[in-house]
Amino acid sequence: MRKINFLAILVLASSVTCVSCKKDKPIPEPEKPTVVGKIYVGTATLTMDQSPTSLENIETEIIETNYPDTVQLILKGIQFTPAMPKIDITIPSVFAERATDINTPNAYILSGNNIIPTAMGGIPAPDPFKPINDLQGVVTETSLSVSMTVGTLTLSYDGTIKE
Repeated sequence: MRKINFLAILVLASSVTCVSCKKDKPIPEPEKPTVVGKIYVGTATLTMDQSPTSLENIETEIIETNYPDTVQLILKGIQFTPAMPKIDITIPSVFAERATDINTPNAYILSGNNIIPTAMGGIPAPDPFKPINDLQGVVTETSLSVSMTVGTLTLSYDGTIKE
């Protein structure tokens, strides 16, 4: 009889434990940055050998990645030197952290180091133009400002949302 009571208590205890597990709150999915899918138009300034070159009306698109808290930047129609054709440069795996110290809703701090950019649909950029280091910037619903070191040159970009 004692054996049956002990088994009954054991079964009741395990069922209570299982029920309490159901009350645990699920871990929320990380939200994707609200700026994903936005296109900005602005000026890219390239500085090589202390000589700045400004490229006007450069479109930059923010693309979602498969990883939380990261985005891709696609700079469209970049031309690093006059002899080079205009190409689209993709900068993958840029960290996008929600800015808490800026009074702008949906602002994200962009950052990254040792990023290998790609061009023309996935071809790694040639050696003088990689890796990307010291990438820093801020993106909001209306503006994008970013700067970085790209191999031997520096690149800065300031743009506003494409209407």
